[in-house]
Formats: sequence, C-alpha cells, structure tokens
Amino acid sequence: MGSNTAKSTIYSRLQQSEGPGTYHWPIGLDDDYFQQLTAEKQIAKYHKGFPVLEWVKVGQRNEALDCEVYCYAAAIRAGLGRLNFKTVENEIDQRLVLQEDGRYPTEQPK
Repeated sequence: MGSNTAKSTIYSRLQQSEGPGTYHWPIGLDDDYFQQLTAEKQIAKYHKGFPVLEWVKVGQRNEALDCEVYCYAAAIRAGLGRLNFKTVENEIDQRLVLQEDGRYPTEQPK
C-alpha cells in the first residue's frame, strides 16, 4: 500500500459521520491535531500529458496525518481488511459465556 492510497482512504473516512470506517475521536484532542490531520490536499499534476494525483502540504505540520497513515498501513498489514467482524463478535460472545461451574471456557480449573 502506498501513502497516496492510505491518505485517500483516511480523507474519505474523515467525510463520514457514521457507519463502518468512521473515525471516533477521544475527548481532548485540540485543534492543532485536526489541522495537522488535514494539512495536505490532493492535486493533479501533469506528467508527459497525463494527470498524476499527488498529495501536497498546505499546512505547516502534518505529523498527525503521517501517524494515521502509519497506523492504517499497520492495521492492513495485520489483517484488518480480511477480518469478518461478525465472526469475531460471535467468538468474543462465546468466550464470555459462563460454563455451568461458573468458569469461562478459557479458564483452567483451580
């Protein structure tokens, strides 16, 4: 995955207000974080007569965007795109069900 693809994905998700892929931000992030996150824009430059999309800085700092790109790439590398979240949810639910003796299925008898 290239950084252009990651940035395009991140920017498209910033436009979402709900649903899968929506960002959820912790309380307390200041304006500087979001200015850094949106410190680049995509423009078309022409190379040998063909448009090539590039990301260029429009703000002073873009460390937050860089960190989001690294995190997204790491998540994809770890298999995020291959996960079936319904299956994961069911597996978690099964592990949380107490057995008749009051233990969880993963606990060893004492």
